[in-house]
Amino acid sequence: MAQNVCWSNAVTEWYEDKGVGELMCPHCGHKQSVTEWEHIDPVGFGLLTLQFWEWPPLSDAFVEQISQRLGHRTILISGKV
Repeated sequence: MAQNVCWSNAVTEWYEDKGVGELMCPHCGHKQSVTEWEHIDPVGFGLLTLQFWEWPPLSDAFVEQISQRLGHRTILISGKV
């Protein structure tokens, strides 16, 4: 697996199922999958997406319940698509 320092290369690797999409920080050398990086603006990678139209804002408790039922980490991305 290549040492990706380029975001788009790592995302492409993950998307095309050619690896975990490992991304290396060019400053400190830390490496991990793009799915695990914390981003200033939320970015979600996964196989399940839920879209709620014309709902009030989702509470933190609701999002946590979804995460617990799925047994996976979830991320809430809000705003217009």
